[in-house]
Amino acid sequence: MTVLVISGGTVVRPGRDLLRADIAVRDGRIVGVGADLRRPFPDARIIDASGMYVVPGLIDTHVHLGGSAGLARSPEEFTSEQFELNLLSYLRFGVTAVLDMGGMLHLVRHWRELARLGELRSPRLFAVGPAFTAPGGHPVSTIFRDFPEEAVEMLARQVDDPVAAREEAAKLAEAGVDAIKIIYDDGEGRFPKLRREVLRAIVEEAHRHGLKAFVHIGSVGDALDALEAGADCLEHMVTEGDPGAVKRLMDAVAAAGTLYTPTLSVYGAMAELADERDLPWEGAERAASPALLRGLSDPVARKAFRERRKFFNGKLRNALENTRIAIEAGVRIAAGTDAGNPAVFHGYSLHRELELLVMAGLSPGGALAAATAGAAAKLGREELGAIAPGAAADLLVVPGNPLEDLAALGRPRWVILDGVAYAAGELWESTGGEDVS
Repeated sequence: MTVLVISGGTVVRPGRDLLRADIAVRDGRIVGVGADLRRPFPDARIIDASGMYVVPGLIDTHVHLGGSAGLARSPEEFTSEQFELNLLSYLRFGVTAVLDMGGMLHLVRHWRELARLGELRSPRLFAVGPAFTAPGGHPVSTIFRDFPEEAVEMLARQVDDPVAAREEAAKLAEAGVDAIKIIYDDGEGRFPKLRREVLRAIVEEAHRHGLKAFVHIGSVGDALDALEAGADCLEHMVTEGDPGAVKRLMDAVAAAGTLYTPTLSVYGAMAELADERDLPWEGAERAASPALLRGLSDPVARKAFRERRKFFNGKLRNALENTRIAIEAGVRIAAGTDAGNPAVFHGYSLHRELELLVMAGLSPGGALAAATAGAAAKLGREELGAIAPGAAADLLVVPGNPLEDLAALGRPRWVILDGVAYAAGELWESTGGEDVS
């Protein structure tokens, strides 16, 4: 198999010193990291990374591929062309793997197959399939309230009995999901929530099948219950304004070694939609179709957000503060955005997430680690977040040092996915990459 050597760059490995080294790739794997690797591989294809930096591919561990980041007001948001753009946008912004956190498993499988056949440019796709919730709970009675019954069945598993819950979790494991998602949140009393014994049963069954359990929570109390039940990752930062209660929670999360995905981007997007400016998303035009952006800029569509501007700003402020408490407690962060929700753009929003994590107190290196090693640990695929012999050849060549300038991550010169190298120009011109594996 042809060898690719990324030559002359500076290797950035979160938590370790910078390393001036070449990287050799063969058959989708890194086979060497060291000096002057052109010599042992004289026939290799060379990517000259002189003056640039090499990092692991970025990972977004909380996305919704069934949404296109619009307000769900136009059929154009749900065309195959828009979905293809959503997936391509991940690669354009250096995101080489994503975890779909609740949706139609068959659609994700279809995209995986198209990508395998070379008919679709897509990051690595992981999926939880239908999420578990209480009968009539979120998102059945909220986002899906007007959906046909057969569509709801594909998107959610409504359970209220531990035995039935275990049976459904076993079925999803047999269907090949990559993890299990559980919604444990009553929206401050607005809709039903799973009973604790049902939550525990689902987590236990997931673990029995070797799967991780990720729990969507809405409050400190929800998070403590999920932690006690054995959740592997908590989804969405709590937004309560009680620093003492949040500190006790985060100390417990850190002690348990449980991961946390704050999804600050979705809180930021809600605040931005409530903003008075016409288009508060600098650079968003690079990540979404003109029709989608027009819908988001429609003042009539934005009115409901603007009327609740104080509420959304408060949510974002509390989420940032509580994330700061989590960081200070030593909680390990796995990056995720909630992409697909309004104004949470696929690919583009992971860079917004990293900016917000830095605002909350992470160093740029810590933010990079959240989107690489931390995210890979959440997936149980540590080889996706490392640069070492044997690791997956998912890499970015970027023009600046991300430990000093995180924005450099959003301007990759090369994206290498499973040994396939794409020049930035090729991705933005929508042409195919060159397989060098």
